[in-house]
Amino acid sequence: MAEASSLVGKLETDVEIKAPAGKFHHMFAGRPHHVSKATPGNIQNCELHEGDWGKVGSVVIWNYVHGKPTLYIFYFYNTYNKFHGEAKVAKERVEAVEPEKNLITFRVVEGDLMKEYKSFVITIQVTLSMEGLVVLCTGTLSTRKLAMRLLTRKPSSSSVLKSQKRLMNIS
Repeated sequence: MAEASSLVGKLETDVEIKAPAGKFHHMFAGRPHHVSKATPGNIQNCELHEGDWGKVGSVVIWNYVHGKPTLYIFYFYNTYNKFHGEAKVAKERVEAVEPEKNLITFRVVEGDLMKEYKSFVITIQVTLSMEGLVVLCTGTLSTRKLAMRLLTRKPSSSSVLKSQKRLMNIS
């Protein structure tokens, strides 16, 4: 038996939003502290710890509630549900900002997520649908989970995804 050092996973989903793509992107890139105003039941606070808003290398601290049934990054899109979860903190470094693509990438560097993950990268990109009528927000999580047990076989990508979904409380 060999001990697995980590489980790698990637989860991507599209969510329709009712906002102009550039405005939505700017809220995360240039004014993430406004996210808590849009979803106060899920995101309590966002502070600039280091650098400038919307600049690569800046460090942002998020205070959020982790509860069922939504996934960490998708708290931002579910403004109608109230969650009675656990208060959590994530310290994130901005890794990429591409205004022309309405894209921003955060890497979690400290906080509650790092108790379970070696790496946790969040990419948010806003685009028009193929028809050009709907604004889609694509959220991508790339994770590397800390090993919690011995494995006798290499996990398939589908079993890793099922395990990641279960751990992140999504169906």
